[in-house]
Amino acid sequence: MSVKASDSGERAKLTNLVGWQRCELDRMRSEAAARSVTDVATGMLMERLGCSAAEARQQLDSLSSASGVNTADLAAEITGQHLPR
Repeated sequence: MSVKASDSGERAKLTNLVGWQRCELDRMRSEAAARSVTDVATGMLMERLGCSAAEARQQLDSLSSASGVNTADLAAEITGQHLPR
């Protein structure tokens, strides 16, 4: 049984689409993990500094800029959590 060229082309398109969707899903999972750890770090700063969520997030962003470490990585250090890569 031979595979038609159009079937092969459709299979390639679907394979490419599935690959793209996997990359998007990985990106979205990574972003969700970064948001989650950043939210936990914000909560910890709120408790320790006795400030609002906005003030804690501003402090986290300020520390991130001053240290040259991105916010999610800094939040992971603060919380002792590990960000998936």
